[in-house]
Amino acid sequence: MFTNIKNYFAFKAYQSEVTTSTKGLDPWEKALFDSLIFVSITLLTYTTFATLPDQMLSAKIDDLNSLHLESKLETGLHACKVKREKGAPNLRL
Repeated sequence: MFTNIKNYFAFKAYQSEVTTSTKGLDPWEKALFDSLIFVSITLLTYTTFATLPDQMLSAKIDDLNSLHLESKLETGLHACKVKREKGAPNLRL
């Protein structure tokens, strides 16, 4: 059982070396390359989870503000139409 798991991870390591073309690199170059990939993925994950809630909240507030402004605009246009019907001067919008 453990042999199968060990073989599986060894195959995945070999597969990643072949895919990223690091098979021909020295061990220290592989370690440097792998650490750069690890740091990049870690920073991307951290940045995503650190800023995503703020972005979502900001987007929600912007949506609510735009809906509020649209309703005010519609109310204002309705008031202009009512005034126009009552004989107020014809105003262009």
